[in-house]
Amino acid sequence: MIEPMGNRVLVELEDFDLESDGIMLIDTHVEEYQTGVVVAVGEGSLMDGWVDVPKVSIGDKIIVSQTSGTMVRDGDKKYQIVEPKNIIGEVA
Repeated sequence: MIEPMGNRVLVELEDFDLESDGIMLIDTHVEEYQTGVVVAVGEGSLMDGWVDVPKVSIGDKIIVSQTSGTMVRDGDKKYQIVEPKNIIGEVA
C-alpha cells in the first residue's frame, strides 16, 4: 500500500486511462477533472506551530485536477497523490 507523506492525500482514480508505460497524454488547452475515492491521508505538516491536516477522510469521493499531483500505479490500481489545495471539491 502507498502511504502519502505530510499533508498529501492518496486518491484511487475512477475510469482514468493511464498508459501502461506510465505516460499520460493530456490536451493542454482543456482543464480536465478526475473523480476518485480517498484511500489514505497523510499525517499532516507542521505549519508555524500547528499541524495542517487534510480535511478529507478515507472513503470520501472527491474531484481533483487531472494535471495536479503525481500519478502512480500499484498493481492494477491507479492513484493520484495530491495536496489539499488541488482538491476541487467533494461529491455528496
